[in-house]
Amino acid sequence: MSEDRLHKVAEEQALHIAALKEKLDKIDALSKDQVYADPIKKLQEEMYQQLLVLREGLYQTLDASCGLASGAHVAAVAATTVAASDEASALEIKKLKDENTKLNYRIKILCQTLDEVSQKK
Repeated sequence: MSEDRLHKVAEEQALHIAALKEKLDKIDALSKDQVYADPIKKLQEEMYQQLLVLREGLYQTLDASCGLASGAHVAAVAATTVAASDEASALEIKKLKDENTKLNYRIKILCQTLDEVSQKK
């Protein structure tokens, strides 16, 4: 008799566990689908995710550019010492230095902006 009762309790527990597992699966499905009452909120979430991806790509590009910019500066200085006698080359080097200065400034500002944005989040 006690074995029958144990089997009955075990069956009830198995049914209860199965019901709980089914409820958990439904909750997981809802969290994956995320039903939005406001379609604008859903669009904002999607745009936010895209911006995060773009931000990461921009950060990697700027990080690589910062390294290249310092290398470009060294190359410009070396070119100045080699071609100092040639006026046409000197003019071109001056233009390149000016452009390099502008680019370094832009990179600096972009790096600061990225730091500010990442600190806000």
